[in-house]
Amino acid sequence: MKHKTFKTQRLFLRPTNTEDAAFILELLNSPKWLLHIGDRKVKTLEDAKSYIETKMLPQLEKLGYSNYTAIRKSDHVKVGSCGLYKRE
Repeated sequence: MKHKTFKTQRLFLRPTNTEDAAFILELLNSPKWLLHIGDRKVKTLEDAKSYIETKMLPQLEKLGYSNYTAIRKSDHVKVGSCGLYKRE
């Protein structure tokens, strides 16, 4: 199933996938993430891939929305993430 990519004036927002593992690893271990969101116990690249596969992709497949990687249009640098989450 193809999932929607969103565009703003400055960003592309596309569903996070396992190719984003290095970025997710860095993001989830940044000081502000750890302070404001908390430690997700993602310490290696394999942990990051597993986190994406178990926490993000199932909701995307089931509901059609989940976590999105924010990519700056001007230079295609990944700058953040956002998303819609269904919490049980």
